[in-house]
Amino acid sequence: MGTMITYQVNVTGMDPFNAWDVSVETDPSVLNPVSISVAGDILGSVFQVANCINGSGTGCSITDGAGVAHSSAASGTGIAVGGSGLLFTITYQVAGSGFSYLTIPPGLDILANSGSTVSHTTAEGVYGIAPIISKPAFLNIPVGSFGNSTITVNSINGFAGKVNVTAVVSPILSNGPLALLTNSTPFTGPKVSVLLSAGGTSKVSLNVTTTTATPLETFTINVTEASGILQRFFLVPVNVVDFSITASTTSLSFVPGSFGTSSIGLTSLNGFEGNVTLRLAVSPLVASGPVAALTNSSFTGTSVIITLVGGGNAGTATLSVTTTASTPLQAYTVNVTAISGPLQHFLLVSVNTVDFSITASNPSLSFAAGSSGVSSVTVGSVFGFAGNVTVTASVSPVVANGPLISLSNSTFSGTSLIVRVVAGGATSATLNVATTTSTPAGVYLVVLTGTNGSLQHSLLVSVSMISSFTLTSTPVVPSSFIAGGSATSTITLTSLGLTGSLALVASISPAGANSPSVFLSNSSSTATVVIVKLISGSVGSAVLRIGSTTSTSPGTYTITVTATSGATSQNFVATITVSAVPTISDITLSPRGTATTGHSVTGTVTVSNTGSVDASFNITVKWGTTTIAQMSETLPAGQQKSYPFSWDTTSSNPATDVVTATISKGNAWSSNKTGGVYSLSSTAPTSNLTTAIIGGLIAVVIVLSLLLILKRRKGPSPAYRPA
Repeated sequence: MGTMITYQVNVTGMDPFNAWDVSVETDPSVLNPVSISVAGDILGSVFQVANCINGSGTGCSITDGAGVAHSSAASGTGIAVGGSGLLFTITYQVAGSGFSYLTIPPGLDILANSGSTVSHTTAEGVYGIAPIISKPAFLNIPVGSFGNSTITVNSINGFAGKVNVTAVVSPILSNGPLALLTNSTPFTGPKVSVLLSAGGTSKVSLNVTTTTATPLETFTINVTEASGILQRFFLVPVNVVDFSITASTTSLSFVPGSFGTSSIGLTSLNGFEGNVTLRLAVSPLVASGPVAALTNSSFTGTSVIITLVGGGNAGTATLSVTTTASTPLQAYTVNVTAISGPLQHFLLVSVNTVDFSITASNPSLSFAAGSSGVSSVTVGSVFGFAGNVTVTASVSPVVANGPLISLSNSTFSGTSLIVRVVAGGATSATLNVATTTSTPAGVYLVVLTGTNGSLQHSLLVSVSMISSFTLTSTPVVPSSFIAGGSATSTITLTSLGLTGSLALVASISPAGANSPSVFLSNSSSTATVVIVKLISGSVGSAVLRIGSTTSTSPGTYTITVTATSGATSQNFVATITVSAVPTISDITLSPRGTATTGHSVTGTVTVSNTGSVDASFNITVKWGTTTIAQMSETLPAGQQKSYPFSWDTTSSNPATDVVTATISKGNAWSSNKTGGVYSLSSTAPTSNLTTAIIGGLIAVVIVLSLLLILKRRKGPSPAYRPA
């Protein structure tokens, strides 16, 4: 009694940490804590947050009390340290006889790295001879496996007799561990009996079994020994452990002749410790196929060993997959298997030897010079290719005024651009081919080349320049006219890479003796057929002339002008309307027949326009050779109108002559009518009625005078009787 002894709290195979908060409990009547020292701790210089003994000191908490030694500290540098070493040392004074367990209660065993808890397991100690102890004091059992611990039952103070030993798992969970005890009989079950002699010992085997479905967590086996009213218990922690396997990437894609890597990681789960063997296999196996290897810090091959210790420890190896230029383009799988005893895990890493394709939506373009063409260029991923592809375009042969080519997408246009291709996808750009009317006819080749590192693919797009020309015309003016009129249109021929002669032919339908005439004229000839010579990019022309006479039949006619060069032809079609010549239906003068010189004579000329075209014309009225009236008028189609005029006869000489009227449109057409004879006299003329009356009166006077003379000669009549 009164003896001072020390116990160290150590860590083994710990992941890096930079702080701890740990409490150790004892039975103070047997083992009483006196002091805590952090000298020689694994972290080096530390700042002590708690140094509490029996609930007294610095940083004490509500869980601190009699028999509790509480230490909390943080690295003075903040640097995390892993591995094995000392945390702190506790000095105890022996206070009484018997034994005491040294336990670290759950939740009071914190190790941390910058605030994050570091996973670990704890082990307890014992002072003196305990009635029951186990070795090992805790078990790490892989899922689907088993573990055992030897339980030693000790006789204390000369005890002798039968002791019942039981094992109970806590917590009780579905698919949880199964704990059984086996004594020397042997008998196996959750409860067995042993016989102790005074001062002797007896051993029982604790067997704990898990399944592949057992949860990864910490269980407690409560081992109890009982004999009459005497009862003791001991806790055996059981960690159901495993490890995991991961890959930094489970999909590798690269071009043949290149390589790819992935970091394979193994992580201890719930305190797993042990050696893990990594193995690999490539599928399918083909000639010149990918070659896979694993590399850790000490070895390279198809199999390596990685040692894991508890506390969430992790280990890595590098998976390398190499190919040659001859490696077939296809998908491969690397099966990575991790084995440790009964535990086995695997993962698959897909390997795609990739490439890209380049295609054109239209590999053959054909159009006339002066036009343009496009083709969509698509760069596609083959077996998961992903990356930037530089696409360039060039044309052959290179000639003066040859085709101009460019590539364009949503952001750029030029003879070279970069397209981004995602795995399994495709990206397009547009090939533009532009020409001028001077571009020589022929076949050109556009070379499209896609490049990504050592990968390169090319594609040809043919461009055929068709030798051609265009025919355009101005409108026929006027498109409607009166018989005797004319119209014109200018025909323009433009070479589209054509060099040669074109025959230009004009025709009319319906054609007949009384149809309008059509002919063409250029600098060299005038006929219904003329020849126009062109060179590449040049322009030629001719004038279409349409003529008629007053004898031309009214109606609608179709004019066709056709230009021909070899098998290529272009035409121009126009419609014209020829209308009937207007006519004079009547001429009137007032006074009628005759008039005295110096007096005004009025009249009308009535014109009928039975055609379909409005008529503009001049009206000329003549008396003999003397023009007595002139007018310029317009008469709408289908109408008749009388146009009045006045004749000043003051300067006219007396005479009798014929009155005529003429309507005309320049030299195009005319129409006339005779209105009858008209007389001018120097005195006022007598009308026939007056003459007749006067003549009658004279005749009456003469008759009366003759009767009177006869009467005077004969005397009275015999029948006459004077009164």
